[in-house]
Amino acid sequence: MASPCLRYRQEEGAPTKLKQAIKDELRKSLERLGGEPELLAAIDSAGEIGAVMAIARAAERLGADRFLLAIIGSYGDTMDDEEVLAALKDWNADRPFFDRLIGSVDPAGPWQGLPFPRRRRG
Repeated sequence: MASPCLRYRQEEGAPTKLKQAIKDELRKSLERLGGEPELLAAIDSAGEIGAVMAIARAAERLGADRFLLAIIGSYGDTMDDEEVLAALKDWNADRPFFDRLIGSVDPAGPWQGLPFPRRRRG
């Protein structure tokens, strides 16, 4: 059986329907921001981390919000492909990126009444 690293490298070179769907959604996102045709065509070569980072830099130059930049930056890193695709579809459909509560703080916890440092404004 191939090691996980070897399997990842084999999958990395072979385009899949899921990776193509992610590229399609990325293309839509950058199109919405006014991306030039050359930039949109460059998405087809994405797959390596460097290409993903180049897309993130281009999106930032086009004025992408922090949510889209977080999605792009998480591609191939902290989010799996299914999560990235779902997040891009949500962003492109103007649905909220954070639409559910993942965690909360118990207001009656042991930190109740503790002074929290305030940010200095300068």
